[in-house]
Amino acid sequence: MPADATGDRPVQPRYCRIGTRHSAAQPPVVTARAVATGNERRTTMGSKTDKLTGRIKEAVGVLTDNDHLKREGQRDQAVGEVKEKAERVAEKVQEKVTRAVKKVKNA
Repeated sequence: MPADATGDRPVQPRYCRIGTRHSAAQPPVVTARAVATGNERRTTMGSKTDKLTGRIKEAVGVLTDNDHLKREGQRDQAVGEVKEKAERVAEKVQEKVTRAVKKVKNA
């Protein structure tokens, strides 16, 4: 290991932060289809997970007479419902866009 300017102690090598231009690693190449599939899966599981954990928290809050935990569970369930509805809306928009693109291509 090299010594510092005075020669007293060894100098620790400095490593670049991830994402700097000194990094030799290249970002993975991802197609649009893979991104859509991954996001779809994540939002579906996220809404179901939120609803399930919300139910569990609410039940534990009721059993332990913990109002904060009960409200947190209700909030998690509401977040899960909102995610589900947003997912449905996104699917409908995607279907409409796909139909519009097909009409333009066929015209």
